[in-house]
Amino acid sequence: MKLFIILSHISLLLLFSCSEVERQTDSISENKFDKSDEKMTIIYDTTCKMWFGENNYTHYKPTNNDIDEVDLILEKAIKNGEFDFLRNPDLKIVKEYHRQYVCYLDKNEHKIIRINAFCRNIQTPTEINGEFVWKPYDWKSNILIIHGGGACYWTIFIDLNTKTYFDLTLN
Repeated sequence: MKLFIILSHISLLLLFSCSEVERQTDSISENKFDKSDEKMTIIYDTTCKMWFGENNYTHYKPTNNDIDEVDLILEKAIKNGEFDFLRNPDLKIVKEYHRQYVCYLDKNEHKIIRINAFCRNIQTPTEINGEFVWKPYDWKSNILIIHGGGACYWTIFIDLNTKTYFDLTLN
């Protein structure tokens, strides 16, 4: 009986420890995304669901390691000359862009991060009390899709499973 009680306590302790580690990891991720890089956000906009629905993709929440891996893959793209449209291409310059990360699992269960980047936020008309006023677009919550704009707007896809990038598109 004593052995059963000891094993029960150990099981509960392990269960609590695992839950606590998950909570700490989530909190670390949220802090990194919210505070240390003000020009980066994770987008869970329902507009993105149109991509997922027809392709059977699902959102996933990236970890700090995923975001660190994205930086390494971006560095590889820079070294390969993919960002030659920038005056002085390096990771610091790339990170000066506002960056929206749309994170999803593709049909092969690969972690894909689509980075939607732009050099400045746009103003949009918003109706307030029957009048339209220009306000900054809520880029931290809603995907921004721009047609045109040149080097100010670009998109790249990162496959974390294969540690590759693809479809760098300049508007």
